[in-house]
Amino acid sequence: MEVVRLVEVTKVYELPRGSVKALDDVSMSVGAGDFVSIMGPSGSGKSTLLNIIGCLDTPTSGEVFIGGARVSGLSDDELTRLRLERMGFVFQHFNLIPTLTALENVEFPMLLRGMREREAKERGKQLLRAVGLDEGLGEHKPSELSGGEQQRVAIARALANDPDIILADEPTGNLDSKTSKSIMELLKMLNERGRTIIVVTHDPLVASYTARTLKLVDGRLVG
Repeated sequence: MEVVRLVEVTKVYELPRGSVKALDDVSMSVGAGDFVSIMGPSGSGKSTLLNIIGCLDTPTSGEVFIGGARVSGLSDDELTRLRLERMGFVFQHFNLIPTLTALENVEFPMLLRGMREREAKERGKQLLRAVGLDEGLGEHKPSELSGGEQQRVAIARALANDPDIILADEPTGNLDSKTSKSIMELLKMLNERGRTIIVVTHDPLVASYTARTLKLVDGRLVG
């Protein structure tokens, strides 16, 4: 079953120095349970593509379908619900809320969706254990955790609302090689359990964990 489809997607940014075409007529599809990496040099449009798949940005032209639904036909509230219910996001810089504990960061998306606080706390603890973190670390703020621990918290948060799709933008970019391998092993395990995962990376080691690699050059898919 197809969960992501892009049809002739182009993204143009209007800058003071002129127009910059970040994506150029990109068409692609991702099936349920796929593990896909998107590779390319810096400035090739990888993050822009991921943001459009994640409905964080809109294309200048072309169409995006998530689970068969045409994204351009959705209201802002519907887009918010789509992101909250069907997608989990993992970022290079973790993007954890610094004033919340690790557990509270994981609870946050569930509370936004309306889950009761007690249930969110219990599920948050389960998710932290599932990504290999000791329960005591849940009471620590992000600044008190290592980079690898913060990324595991971010992955637990991405899983909070049981999404169909996990989108990871350079998830090992700030980690050493040993920690990078452990994070990719974790993502691989999640994929083997049925998650659809799309990873943006410039690292061949990261791409080697995925079943399929797409290459972007100057905003176009090649090969």
